[in-house]
Amino acid sequence: MKISWVILTYNRDTKVEKSVRHNIENAGSDWHEMVWVDNGSTDGVRDVMKSFNPDVSVLHKENRGVAIGYNTGMVLARGDYIVITGCDMLMPANWLATFKEYVTRIPETGVACMYSGPLSWVPERIRGEEAILRGLRVRPAMPIGRRIFKRELIKHIGYFHEGFGLYGYDDLHWGYRAERVCKELGLIYYVIPDQIAEHLGTEGVHAFDQKDESSYHKFKQEEVAMDYKQKLLQSLQLQGWPKFSPYP
Repeated sequence: MKISWVILTYNRDTKVEKSVRHNIENAGSDWHEMVWVDNGSTDGVRDVMKSFNPDVSVLHKENRGVAIGYNTGMVLARGDYIVITGCDMLMPANWLATFKEYVTRIPETGVACMYSGPLSWVPERIRGEEAILRGLRVRPAMPIGRRIFKRELIKHIGYFHEGFGLYGYDDLHWGYRAERVCKELGLIYYVIPDQIAEHLGTEGVHAFDQKDESSYHKFKQEEVAMDYKQKLLQSLQLQGWPKFSPYP
């Protein structure tokens, strides 16, 4: 099984260094390639990432947004599976080995994911009761966040919608499309209940390194509050969450 681990970065060098190092040390399994995309960082994050992966994938000259960044990485990915973790997440012990076990023992897996924080934090994304499948615990849930999926599924689901600008509802829109496609193809999507990732600083103003993150939070809040993004999401819902691809 060849896995492409896609990482998108933009500044926040200290957090990236800690999270990526942690995730490498706690993967519990090997990956085929690390596909790293940097969205125009101006601090030391590029040097940090080069220490982990000297074969730079893409260095954008400016911040082109979350959707374009991840789409760039997914296009470059050549593994059978794509894994997305986020650059500021501490994944649980043996996280990659766990992903591999699930998609191997449950071959009808469309998307398997891990959330940050208890599942009670995201009740609107839970789609059913916990169950045992092939001896493994699963719970139907919106397939977003930390996830693994077959690269072939992109042909049906598409990429992150780039109409939400620098930051918005691209992940949410992808999750709804993934649900629709999995149902159409007879695949399942779920969260692994006992695998919880830890967020580094995006839930609080001061993170582990004591850097003031208020401007970062303000940026995110202003981006998602933009009226055109709300209307775009509503329009996509009315259309039945259509596939999006910026590539011919």
